[in-house]
Amino acid sequence: MGRTALSAREVERAGVLRRVKEGKLKLVSAARLLGISPRQGKRLWKRYQEQGIQGLQHRAAGREATVGVDSVPAGFVGANTLNSAVTNRTGGCP
Repeated sequence: MGRTALSAREVERAGVLRRVKEGKLKLVSAARLLGISPRQGKRLWKRYQEQGIQGLQHRAAGREATVGVDSVPAGFVGANTLNSAVTNRTGGCP
């Protein structure tokens, strides 16, 4: 089962878009308040009109990750291990 609760960010977006719906705020001003571009504001507004508050929920919410620990190739050496080896060998930063 996926996540059903909205995040704090999504709740804030819902409040701002509700003010747009009531005519108390222009869409461009709403986008500025949310820290997004006017174009992204239009996309968000369209989803809000079509789907309501659930349209504001992140679309990947509640889904399983596509990349997991099991998908790391055998013998993979992480960047931290490599950097540590270089730092130790040279006595300083690479």
